[in-house]
Amino acid sequence: MIRLYSIIAARISEKTNLMSKLTKAKVKRLAALVGLDLDKARAETITSRLDAVLEELEAIPDERLAGVEPLPVFLVEPPSSDE
Repeated sequence: MIRLYSIIAARISEKTNLMSKLTKAKVKRLAALVGLDLDKARAETITSRLDAVLEELEAIPDERLAGVEPLPVFLVEPPSSDE
């Protein structure tokens, strides 16, 4: 799922019109681009969660974001091998 969110974040930073309305169809299309086949329930869940994130991002005043470069990739630490 992290990979899907990375792709979506990159697409959002490239095309700000995605922030206007994220649909289940857009989520399913983006998932298909990274090789995921989402069922209806999962697509609805992801769409709802991403919509909530986008609403919070839209609430941030533009002047607070001035000079901040977008990070299109989420960094995930690999599992520890100390077990």
